Amino acid sequence: MSQDHRRSGRPVKALSRISIFGPPPVLKSEDLAAYGALLAHVNKCVKPKDILEKIWIRDAVDLTWEVIRWRRLMTNLLEDNLLSDCIDNVERIDRLAMAAEARRNAALREIQRHRSSFAQNLRRTIDDVEDEFVKPTIIPENRVLHDQSAQN
Repeated sequence: MSQDHRRSGRPVKALSRISIFGPPPVLKSEDLAAYGALLAHVNKCVKPKDILEKIWIRDAVDLTWEVIRWRRLMTNLLEDNLLSDCIDNVERIDRLAMAAEARRNAALREIQRHRSSFAQNLRRTIDDVEDEFVKPTIIPENRVLHDQSAQN
């Protein structure tokens, strides 16, 4: 079965349409539809404005998926009472989860910085346009237009 059909039996077309980044980082034992739903929800909420934001969103979602995977593994170890037997692995898993969270948070900061920078650039551009095109056309209250004085 192809990657788009695994687990749910239905193609996950949204992933193939928006994914210029290769296949999603979903293991065979994981739910591809759940990953697709997570990616779609984040895209719907964030509404990426350009390709950079789409890249950062994909990074953030992939890293969030990774964090979920590590936490699920940790939970399984706890539920199966294997924690004491695998304490070294648990510590490694914890470090991997923290590293994924740090990388995800860095991607989120980049989106915030990008949008802030965009907003500042837009404000500066609007101010410049206003200075250049709008302010010279404002007429002081006590000034009479030449056309009006010729009519009187």
